[in-house]
Amino acid sequence: MEIIQGALTTLSVFGILCQSAIIETGGIIRNGTVWHDTSGDEIWCNGGHMIREGDLFYWVGYETRPGQHLWNTRLYSSSNFVDWKFENNILRKEGRFAILGWAGRPGIIYNHDAKRYVLIFEADSRNWHRHKVGFASCDTINGRYQFEKYQYPEGNRSTGDQSVYQEGDDAYLVTVLDHPDQKPLNYSLARGCSLLQPFLHTALLQPQ
Repeated sequence: MEIIQGALTTLSVFGILCQSAIIETGGIIRNGTVWHDTSGDEIWCNGGHMIREGDLFYWVGYETRPGQHLWNTRLYSSSNFVDWKFENNILRKEGRFAILGWAGRPGIIYNHDAKRYVLIFEADSRNWHRHKVGFASCDTINGRYQFEKYQYPEGNRSTGDQSVYQEGDDAYLVTVLDHPDQKPLNYSLARGCSLLQPFLHTALLQPQ
């Protein structure tokens, strides 16, 4: 299991490209048009993140279809970055997620201890100030994810843009915190990616 590195830059680019390129059977990506999945439907996967499992790359992102009143978190898979199969709406605005105005910038990591996939996302709700970090989990990568919790990463400071990175049992949340400094911070998540404990500590990137 590997996470494609350069998450904040590379994967954000994929979220933009999904609206500016077309997939053809010849394996050519053409700019200036729209990507479609293998069923011929338009791809909507904004703010995306990728994870590799075996020979497949999974692309998770937030649906930004115009006129879409109920958000979805969508998952696609590909073996070549060209032909993308729609897997599932792995998170919907329902149940414990119904209070959210949106669930943006999702990323998936794997909990080796519990043998479950963990979806981490920017959770926006009128019930609290700005964004918390949301956690959901599932025993399969393309199943329906179940609610775990919402929390601020530090005190009551809300988050801005975010992404995740995993190497072995170590996982990190990279995020921008709202005021006063709005500088990027790297948080070490609980070992084994259980994510059912508070964030452990800031690391690597400290505000100057």
